[in-house]
Amino acid sequence: MAEDIAAGKALSNAPLPAWVLQGPVAERGDVHQPEGSWSASANAFVARKALPVYERQRFPAALAGTAQADPRKAGKTLHEDDAVRI
Repeated sequence: MAEDIAAGKALSNAPLPAWVLQGPVAERGDVHQPEGSWSASANAFVARKALPVYERQRFPAALAGTAQADPRKAGKTLHEDDAVRI
């Protein structure tokens, strides 16, 4: 992204925050990790909040880099096409 900003190819010319280019996020290559997502205010990877809505969901939306169950591999597939998996 920094290269695109410098080349004028980005939607904005605002510089990226320093924590994107150096430190734990840059070292690990992503803001999402198995232990949580980067919080610039906490200066640490923070686990997803345990909200009641997640308890009702069989497969809460996964974040890139996290160890969420893959709904595409769960259970037994009886039928699958472009529109539905049963």
